[in-house]
Amino acid sequence: MAPQSLEEYVKSRGGKRVLRRILIANNGMAATKAIMSMRQWAFLELGDAKALEFIAMASKDDLEANAEFIRLADAFVEVPAGKNTNNYKNVELIVETAKKQKVDCVWPGWGHASEDPALPRTLAEAGIMFLGPTAPVMHALGDKIASTILAQSSKVPCIPWNGEGVTADIQADGSIPEEPFKRACLQSCEEARQCAARIGYPVVLKASEGGGGKGIRKCANDEELKTGWEQVTTEVAGSPVFMMQLCTGARHLEVQLVGDEHGQVVALIGRDCSTQRRFQKIFEEGPPTIVPRDTFLEMERAAQRLTQNIGYVGAGTVEYLFNAESKEFYFLELNPRLQVEHPVTEELTGVNLPATQLQVCMGIPLENIPQIRRFYGKANDDTTSPIKFLEDNYVYPPRHVIAARITAENPDDGFKPTSGRIDRIKFQSSVSCWGYFSVGANGGIHEYADSQFGHIFAHGGTREEARKALMLSLRNMDVVGDIRNPVEYLVELLGMNAFIDNTIDTSWLDGLIKEKTVALKYDSFDVVFYAAVFRAMRTLRTRKEELLASLGKGQLGLLGQLATMNQFPIEIAFEGVKYNFQVRRCGPDILSFTIGERVMQAKVREQPDGALFVSVGNSVMKIFGTEEALGLRLRLEGIATIMLPTLYDPSELRSEFNGKVVRYLQDDGATVKEGEPYVELEAMKMIMPVKASATGKIAHTRGAGSIVAAGELLGNLELADPSQVKKIVPFDGDFALAALADPGTKDADDLMTQVELALDGYLPQQDPAAMVQQLFRSAAPADYNKIATSVLERYLAVEEKYAQEVKTNMSADQAFLSLIAQNKDSLEQVSAIALARSQLAARNEIVLSTLRSVRAVADAADLAGIVKRLAELPSEHAYGEVSLVANQYADKINADPFEERRAKLRKMLDVESPNFQEIISLRANVGGVEVLADLLADESAAVRKHAYEAIVRRVYRMFPGLTVEVTDNGPSDLDCKYTFQYPDVPSEGEPITRGGYAPVVPSFSALKDLLAKPIPLEDSTGKSVNAIAVVIGPKAFKGDTSGFYSTDDEFKEMIKETESLLKASAGALKAAGVRKFSIMAAQAPNTPRYATFLVEDGWAESLTCRDMRGTFRHLLEVARLDQEYDDLERIVPVIGRSSHVFVGTKKGEARGKLGKPKTVFAHIITHTVDMKAQDWMQWPETLLVSAVDELERARLNPEVGTKPNSHILVHFNSLVDLEPLVVAEMLENFINGFVAEHGTRLQRSKVDEIALKVGIGSEAAGRTHTLRLTASSTTGEYLKTSALFERADALTGAPVSWCDAKSGDERGLLDASEGRMQLKRQIARAAGSTYAPEFLGMMKVELIKKWGAYREAGGQRPTPSDLFKSAELVLGADGELAESSRSPGENNVG
Repeated sequence: MAPQSLEEYVKSRGGKRVLRRILIANNGMAATKAIMSMRQWAFLELGDAKALEFIAMASKDDLEANAEFIRLADAFVEVPAGKNTNNYKNVELIVETAKKQKVDCVWPGWGHASEDPALPRTLAEAGIMFLGPTAPVMHALGDKIASTILAQSSKVPCIPWNGEGVTADIQADGSIPEEPFKRACLQSCEEARQCAARIGYPVVLKASEGGGGKGIRKCANDEELKTGWEQVTTEVAGSPVFMMQLCTGARHLEVQLVGDEHGQVVALIGRDCSTQRRFQKIFEEGPPTIVPRDTFLEMERAAQRLTQNIGYVGAGTVEYLFNAESKEFYFLELNPRLQVEHPVTEELTGVNLPATQLQVCMGIPLENIPQIRRFYGKANDDTTSPIKFLEDNYVYPPRHVIAARITAENPDDGFKPTSGRIDRIKFQSSVSCWGYFSVGANGGIHEYADSQFGHIFAHGGTREEARKALMLSLRNMDVVGDIRNPVEYLVELLGMNAFIDNTIDTSWLDGLIKEKTVALKYDSFDVVFYAAVFRAMRTLRTRKEELLASLGKGQLGLLGQLATMNQFPIEIAFEGVKYNFQVRRCGPDILSFTIGERVMQAKVREQPDGALFVSVGNSVMKIFGTEEALGLRLRLEGIATIMLPTLYDPSELRSEFNGKVVRYLQDDGATVKEGEPYVELEAMKMIMPVKASATGKIAHTRGAGSIVAAGELLGNLELADPSQVKKIVPFDGDFALAALADPGTKDADDLMTQVELALDGYLPQQDPAAMVQQLFRSAAPADYNKIATSVLERYLAVEEKYAQEVKTNMSADQAFLSLIAQNKDSLEQVSAIALARSQLAARNEIVLSTLRSVRAVADAADLAGIVKRLAELPSEHAYGEVSLVANQYADKINADPFEERRAKLRKMLDVESPNFQEIISLRANVGGVEVLADLLADESAAVRKHAYEAIVRRVYRMFPGLTVEVTDNGPSDLDCKYTFQYPDVPSEGEPITRGGYAPVVPSFSALKDLLAKPIPLEDSTGKSVNAIAVVIGPKAFKGDTSGFYSTDDEFKEMIKETESLLKASAGALKAAGVRKFSIMAAQAPNTPRYATFLVEDGWAESLTCRDMRGTFRHLLEVARLDQEYDDLERIVPVIGRSSHVFVGTKKGEARGKLGKPKTVFAHIITHTVDMKAQDWMQWPETLLVSAVDELERARLNPEVGTKPNSHILVHFNSLVDLEPLVVAEMLENFINGFVAEHGTRLQRSKVDEIALKVGIGSEAAGRTHTLRLTASSTTGEYLKTSALFERADALTGAPVSWCDAKSGDERGLLDASEGRMQLKRQIARAAGSTYAPEFLGMMKVELIKKWGAYREAGGQRPTPSDLFKSAELVLGADGELAESSRSPGENNVG
């Protein structure tokens, strides 16, 4: 059928008038629904959504709240703000607006003026139609008292009430005579009390003009009646009041009616609205399945007759109370208006009720309205057949509908109304559920609005299907803003057995609320933790905003407080317990929370709408938080909304919501008891009592009529008993967060991410150096350069910008002001630089550890550019160590490529008499053994011979009595005989001259032939002092030689076969006096592989000497470690080419509580130290730092771990031509300074001993002394220094005796791992503590630092020689303290 115009439609349906321009005299949900429904009808029926024109009335409050109905209307008229008597209830204003806007009709909705007979009467006088009943009928039936009189007069069953027996006939004008009406009204509280005594408590006190939960109170006794009377008469001022007996166990059922001006009334099924609290409906559903159909039909017919008899026109509702057991029903009231829940009827019947109101007002008969005809089963082409509404039956709907009201109320506080901003509503309609809302995004609920702002409707084939559909939609609904809402509470109600079984009644929900039966289920630890997360994020956001605002003004004060953005405390109080968290920011979205011994890490992602996604372990929680005057309102999605109250003084009484003070319930100065109401506030047209939080005398702080906000002070209490006030106790226990209970908890961020975050200025998630060591240990060597480049570039991205400024001699403040000027539009970049620089110490550690990790294993040339940039950083401004290490690394990088080094060295050797002293003094990256070995196959015999002599002289440099004789038999076929003595043997003794034989063979297969030949060595001493060192190469390996350890498998096979060959040749070796046999397998361009075999081991390989030059076993005291430690094991790989790391257990060591203690050794050898140079200390400092690096890396090995203590030995294998005591003093000052500067790293690595070993003498005079400067914790003090002269055994070369460098007294070599000391120190460290005697050394270290700072600041006084002294006092048998010199570790107290 072709679309009709509005005029054509009205005419074709028998209407009398066309109504096009409509004034909506309402707001909120009512106005929104009316416009939506009538516009929908116009489009679907007429094909024209603009056929009707809507004019809205809009108060300033609604405009500011961004009310949805204003957006939907075609135009709006602003009306006065405030209470509804100023606007939507003001009949005079409505009529005047209707006239000015030249509207055809007024739609009143529900509430406000919808039931005021003056409105239809005044509009009729102005010639404007009213979409509702006439004034006389509204007066008669719309009034709850009058409607009950008429029902009573019509013999409709009524509940016992104060007007029992009053009857009246309706007058010609539709009104009730005044005299019987007054008899049915209560005139005073005393009259109400007398009536209650007659009909019996409990009773319901009602204002006849009330509705929507306003003007109605349940009273169980005289005291409640007195309070209820005040509240009802205040909420609906001027309204007549009546009383009914409270019918317990009843259901609240409704019949939806529409009457037309032709005398017809249709009943559009009904609704069950029994789920109520304070007589305010929560759920509405239909059809009412609790009542038999024939009984409900009787209720419908009674309602139709009642309204038809008085000529009712428009939409209305007859309400009944129904007793499910007796099947009896009682008339409750007739509402002469459309009700909030009318969409339930629309869903069941398919009848658009606001549009039907409009059509009835146009004069169209009910039986001509298409939707009503379809409801009665009429075909679309049947437009004329009559319908007898009192006789014909409609088609019973094949579905069930349940609706839920969404209100701005707090279900945790008795559904008290709330008001405020609504940022966002998320609701997803589906085929089985839809809803509408009176506010949009960035809207709100003002204090004069109705609390309902949304309505959700779900349907299904059965009640159960509808219930599930509603639950699902509510679970997925979000309301974000200042207000509270009961959505989670509604979900809980829908899941209760009583609701599922449909056994509820009108008192069901009030009973649940009173008993607090419906409790949202949550874990207290979850609530506290996520509250801490929310407040931590808010703190960070606030501080960042403050910092950026400060930088924008050129103010730098807050830069000094950047540390507070990375670490700060958060306090949460909940359920009487106070939780104190320490928060660490490990990334922009990574927070670590510590409480007690528990550490929890969370990844937090902030959404544009303010929501936070918090990842903990394997769980992700979406949270919303709002800080309010009364505390933090926290929503855990899918769980609950919880209020964490602000801790107020218990003597302060504060408002719990926004509202107006109606009256105080006690006189000023009177006593109020805890839990007793002390004031009434009006909020959203409801009178709400506020209860006292403690007992005491009240002092009013506001007056009646005052507007107050939530949290505002309403009164002060003089506490009756302060000791009885509930106290907040601090949390003391294990904070067991449910999300971390899952054993499958996610791993932390990968190591590279952790390093990057630390470089950005966030707190490292673990020790920075250890983190880098783990990163490289877990990566493939091929990726080292890529990793190092990434780390260093991230560091330089900040530091180059800053250094660029400070290089011009700017101060730090001037540098940042310059950066601000360059980044005015991107101050976050300046903030990021400042944050990174606030953690410069940790970032420097990362860079230093990175350089140390790659310098010996990565292809240096690839890092040349970036290392050069590091080296160019100014040595001041805390870049000193980074710049130093980078410069040292740059020296290595700048070394020539292998082929160029080979060519230069060949040139030096291809002369008649090479300068061997110059050649062997070349640094390893210039003239190392790997280059010399590659020349053993050179075409020139002279080069081969000289290269081999250089190798022997380089390996045995600083060994006295060295003679070398090389015989060249061709490429890779050389022999060398040499003699040497051990360097540490006292000059007054008789040093033993040892013989050495060092043949070169082209391949390992030639070794068997070599051992079959006579050995050209003699043993004149009979003590087996000779050595054989075989060089295989220069191409010893057939397989891959791309990396140092690429040859591992092939080398192990060589070693295995060598052991067999040596055992087979044991007799010949013994005859030649051979004590040690070693092989060097060349693998240029990498350093050679080494293996050593000893006669005392039965010619088995000495595993501790693998890949160590044969001479190093002596120089690095490996033999001593082998003798003194069980299970000595070498730890590989190491960082430096001259570094060697071991772990072992002291022989004979008793087991402590923590097991047999181990010790880790980092031994380093260097052939370079010039103590006459001004900067001589740089080189030993570099070596010691490298040793600490080696220890840190070794602890990552699971065979080592974090428990063992550590020793460091650095052997300067060169001669220092200075007085021994001068050298001792220089080294002591150096080592004290080193301990002071690097104490933290040394303690972290548990370093108990540092030994520096250096030869005293000259090239001419030879070695006169071997000085050993030791810093040891053996004495109980932390790393106490001592200087000793060392003597070696002439046969073994191992140190065997020592004497004090100053006194010459014989001394033993103290070992920091000796027995009791080691065990006690280990126990203390395992407990996270420090062994008490070590504090002495720490004090000394701090004194050294102070004196150093004093000298750097220009101080002239010299550092005292006796900087620190201490003595131990021991309690004697006599109870007196006396100074003691007992051995360390003997204390047995505590």
